[in-house]
Amino acid sequence: MPQRLTFEYNPLSYAYPDDETDKELFLQASRTHPHHPHAHHTQQQHLSHLRAAAVLLYWVNMVFNDGEEVWQVVRLDEQDNVHRYVYPDLIVVDGSVWEYNDMFSLGVFTRDQREAVLECADEIEYEVRCAEGGQGVRWMGRLLEQMVEEALVGEGVVNAIRDSVPFSLDARGCQ
Repeated sequence: MPQRLTFEYNPLSYAYPDDETDKELFLQASRTHPHHPHAHHTQQQHLSHLRAAAVLLYWVNMVFNDGEEVWQVVRLDEQDNVHRYVYPDLIVVDGSVWEYNDMFSLGVFTRDQREAVLECADEIEYEVRCAEGGQGVRWMGRLLEQMVEEALVGEGVVNAIRDSVPFSLDARGCQ
C-alpha cells in the first residue's frame, strides 16, 4: 500500500490557509463543452475524455478583486502515470473554469467537516503507478462513497452527481 498523504511546500497554503468559516464544498468534473477545443461528439469519445478527466473536490479559501480564486483541492494527482494524493493542494483559478467544467455543490461544510473530508481522502487506496486512465475518477467515486458512510454528504446528493459523472467508467485499468 502506498503512502497516500504527501505534504508538499505550497506557498499558497501559507498565504491563503483554510479558516474556521463555513464553506461550500464543490465537486468539479471536466466536461466537453461545444466551444472547447477538445470537444468530442460521440458517446464513446465522451467516455474516453472522462477517463482522463480532472475530477476534484474544492472549497474557496480566497477571492481576489479580479475574480480569481484560491481553491483548496482534494484530488488524486497524476503526472507521467504516477498518482498521489497531495496535501495541502491549493491552486489559483479564474472564472473560465465554470465554462469548461461541471460543478456540483455538496453543501456547506464546517472546518471540522472539511478536515474529515481530508481524512477520508487519505484513507482511499490507489495504485501509485498506473498507465490506464480513469484512476482519479474511480478514486473520487470511492471518496464520495466514504463521505456518505461518514455522513458528510447525503446519498441523494452523490446519486445526483453520478447521473452526470460516471465514476466507475469500466472495470479496466489500475484499481
